[in-house]
Amino acid sequence: MQSTISHRAPNVAKNLSGCMYLNLPDFHFIRWCCQSFNINKGIFHTVEQSLYEKGLHSIIVRRLFVIAFLDFASNQIENRNNKTRIKFGKGGLSKALDDFFIKYDH
Repeated sequence: MQSTISHRAPNVAKNLSGCMYLNLPDFHFIRWCCQSFNINKGIFHTVEQSLYEKGLHSIIVRRLFVIAFLDFASNQIENRNNKTRIKFGKGGLSKALDDFFIKYDH
């Protein structure tokens, strides 16, 4: 499936383009994302798979968008604190991904 999503990284991702975490081995990158955004691995893998299916095949670009999406999603949740997991609820992750794709699909 080819993407219509832009390969221009969102602002948060642009700021992370030199981020040392982007070049970590998969295990460490996943762990960093899960700890930094307080998500579980299932959420991470679903997000990454969705981005891949949208045509983001480059691992570095996809990782930039994973971080950008997680930042986007965490900012959508009101009264979030560091001890609270990002909870999407039934169908919420798909909706959040759709909202993100709409925002950055140009």
